[in-house]
Amino acid sequence: MIFIAFLRGINVSGQKIIKMTELAKIISDMKYENVRTYIQSGNVIFQSEVEEEAKHEGNMEKMLLKKLGYEVTVIVRSLKDIEMLIGRNPFRKIEMTNDITAYVTFLKHESDSKLIKPERSEKDGVEVLSVKGGNVFCLSFRMKSGQKGFPNLFIEKKFKVAATTRNWNTVIKVFEIAKEIS
Repeated sequence: MIFIAFLRGINVSGQKIIKMTELAKIISDMKYENVRTYIQSGNVIFQSEVEEEAKHEGNMEKMLLKKLGYEVTVIVRSLKDIEMLIGRNPFRKIEMTNDITAYVTFLKHESDSKLIKPERSEKDGVEVLSVKGGNVFCLSFRMKSGQKGFPNLFIEKKFKVAATTRNWNTVIKVFEIAKEIS
């Protein structure tokens, strides 16, 4: 099976720095096959016969702590999960501009917390459009301060669970790379 691992909080603001070649080697050395990375935010495409996403998450988190000396939250989705996620695309009818960006926030696990959808936070510059399983589809928009919001901390606070966020275009690109392997 093909999987995508989304790492939380690496190479952000000069913290938890890791080169993607080093990350790919660490994952490859764990006996995962066809390992590829995409951009510096920690997107790792890999192949494994083990179907349990949580097992991959735990194994990678332990190895990254051992090799890097710091904790990294890893969230794994199967190629099939990402394909279904893209098929749901709640952004189809929304015109993206320089002031609006589409994101998917991947939750470490599903949460009991409920949001009224759509929920918009002017303070955070985030609007949640929908929640499907452990995936939150949201928009960021330009706030009065001129800065654009970023959904990750807002989502973690609302759902009370670790999460990592990717731009919709990044999700599509990692899906395309993963499809090449399959």
